[in-house]
Amino acid sequence: EFDETIPKAPWEPPASVQALFDAGIAFEARVFDALRALHGDSLVDLTNVHDSASRIDATTSAMAAGAGIIIGGQLPDDPVGQRTGRPDVLLKDPASGPHHRYWPVDIKHHVHANAAKQANAWASKLSSPTMRHQVAFTSPPARSRNDTFQLAHYARMLQACGRLAGDGTWGAIIGTREIYPDQLALVWHDLDNEFETTFSRSQGRKDRSVMDRYDHEHAFRAKVAAVAAQRHGLPTDPDPLVQPIGQSECARCPFLDWCADEGSDLASWALSSGRLSVREWQSLSRLGHKTTQQIADLRLDDDLLSRYLPEVTHITDPERRLRDAIRRCRLITTKVEIEALLPGKVHPPRRDIEIDLDCEWDSNDIVYLWGARIRDRQGSEYVSFCSFDDTDPGVNSRLATELVTWLRSQVQTAQARGQSIAIFHWAKPEPRKLRDILGADAVDDLIEEHFIDLLDWSRGNLFSVHGHSLKTVAPLTGFRWQQDDADGLASQEYIVRARLAGSDADEARRWLLSYNEDDVAAMAHFRDHIAAT
Repeated sequence: EFDETIPKAPWEPPASVQALFDAGIAFEARVFDALRALHGDSLVDLTNVHDSASRIDATTSAMAAGAGIIIGGQLPDDPVGQRTGRPDVLLKDPASGPHHRYWPVDIKHHVHANAAKQANAWASKLSSPTMRHQVAFTSPPARSRNDTFQLAHYARMLQACGRLAGDGTWGAIIGTREIYPDQLALVWHDLDNEFETTFSRSQGRKDRSVMDRYDHEHAFRAKVAAVAAQRHGLPTDPDPLVQPIGQSECARCPFLDWCADEGSDLASWALSSGRLSVREWQSLSRLGHKTTQQIADLRLDDDLLSRYLPEVTHITDPERRLRDAIRRCRLITTKVEIEALLPGKVHPPRRDIEIDLDCEWDSNDIVYLWGARIRDRQGSEYVSFCSFDDTDPGVNSRLATELVTWLRSQVQTAQARGQSIAIFHWAKPEPRKLRDILGADAVDDLIEEHFIDLLDWSRGNLFSVHGHSLKTVAPLTGFRWQQDDADGLASQEYIVRARLAGSDADEARRWLLSYNEDDVAAMAHFRDHIAAT
């Protein structure tokens, strides 16, 4: 962005990425609507202030006046800290009195908490956002780092303008997890006391707080930007401080194509699954191993490990991670995409009666379609339980109940005939959503006795270069979806259209049903192919 030698072209996100952005915008609008309805006059709404200067002035004035909640604001630029930022929500600390101090709150269209046996997380309701209490949930580690770094960024900006709430450095995320039965939840993070294990030259590994990690990362990025701003395509330009290293978040970056071209022979760009961390790639590069072929040629011997492992002491099981990366690079260089994890024939699970199950849900976490493909020796049949009516408040429970009733009927019939039966699914959504909607007591016996997670089976028996998603492995077995744009993100767009009226809605409904039918057929095809090869 600051380097003039890197071309700046208009960026059109891929359709799947744009669908993700659109779903995030829709979720944010839903949260804003809920806050408006709950808090009325105590809320300052700046979502319709469109230029930065006016938005900053309005936010500054609202904080000075002690507004309880500010949505859609923008904090004053922090030139010393080199920060700008627009927190979705600013929430006043009631204990700050006339000083009017605020916590940053951000809205994220993803799961922001996982159920836990003990009360490990602080949460509050949207209706009483400052009244936090402990709940039996925990933050997902994969999401938490990026979320908390953004909160840390806003916290430093609030600190710079003298408005950061003073009881430590706290912030909150509003996400999709239903912690309370009647409304969305804020999950709070103590940014001074949530820790991440990082590399330490002196100690090997060291736990550092979110704020410490953020400050370190932000300072480094400021240095990178300062050097980049000095690059104009002249012989006297300084060398850039960093080189492109492929990571999962690159898919959503406008500079993806340029970076991928620059690193076209690097292993970090060849691997789309099982990627190593930046630290791991850098450590290998310093040892002279960075291209796909160089990594493929590595021997995992004592000499390599004695030089490599001391550089990645903070990472869990770095030897296994490197071994898998070497294997992936070897398969890439030999143009093989999937193989048995261990020598010998692989036997997928088989039953007399096989049901493949898949569900589709919208951006509000409403499961509007359960699809099942049941087959025996005589043939197969696709059965769906669906509703495209988004005005039905009980649709989640009704459809899940219909599905479970049908599944139990199939189990009883099979058992009466002395036949074995299994219900296959890919990953965790199907059993998790049944438990969330109907309660564990209502479905645990069915799930624990008859459900089989094919993703777990695939990971335990196959080695796939590009991961184990159904959309990745099923095509390797020859399966093809009828739709060119078949993926979960595209379905988010189609469900919006399906709930309208007219021929476009009819077409969208057909697409969704066909897509779901292909998903369950893909699971059966996958098992058949693996069994036959």
